[in-house]
Amino acid sequence: MTDVENFISTYGSSSESRISFAWNGKRGDDFHDDNYALRKQVLDAVIPTLDSVDLLLVRDLFRAETIWSKEAWCIDLRVQKLAAALIKRGRAQYLEDYFVGRWQSMDSACACSITDVDVTLATELVRAADDHLASEQDGEKRKFWERNKEILLSWEHPERLVTV
Repeated sequence: MTDVENFISTYGSSSESRISFAWNGKRGDDFHDDNYALRKQVLDAVIPTLDSVDLLLVRDLFRAETIWSKEAWCIDLRVQKLAAALIKRGRAQYLEDYFVGRWQSMDSACACSITDVDVTLATELVRAADDHLASEQDGEKRKFWERNKEILLSWEHPERLVTV
């Protein structure tokens, strides 16, 4: 078993620091992310098997890649596959993670656009957003859920157009 395969098979929350975005704070030629190489190796290995990869690892890769996109001013297009796995497999459990990642940058917003969510799942996610809105007291968090509920409604009713 390779080091990457071992990393994937034993992945837990304590391993996130090895793939998280670890930026040196510099731009241009001096831009550096200490975890970039390992994260890309892990991505290479998990993308073909996203249906069976631990969703915690999918979430953490998604989180790191979308945060990276904000500072790198670009995105790895495989993020869309991670986003789809979070929504379709993780359902409401990873809904907030999906939206936080989606809004990290313009690149992540575009890459995380999902157009093929079935109506049953979309309805479930709209209800989850409603639950957050019903219990959330913080004004900023309410705005977050109100904004994102509109996207979920467009999944539930594809004839509705939502722009980023």
